[in-house]
Amino acid sequence: MSSFLERSAGGEWRASQARKRRLTWLVACASVLIALSWFDVVSHAVGWCGFAIGMAGSVIGWGFRPPQADSRGERPPE
Repeated sequence: MSSFLERSAGGEWRASQARKRRLTWLVACASVLIALSWFDVVSHAVGWCGFAIGMAGSVIGWGFRPPQADSRGERPPE
């Protein structure tokens, strides 16, 4: 499993591109479900599930757990 944070060549911490891409698709799909529920293509329950999925993707994207120390014992800046 890939780490949420990785060090760039300059030494700063950043979120991995693959993880960002997956979370972007997750939130985009959730938004589509919400929009489809507005036009009564799917039920409102499906729209609420899309909302919950989108919120979960946002929370995961922001990071709900503190960053772990790297192999040298250094923590990323807060």
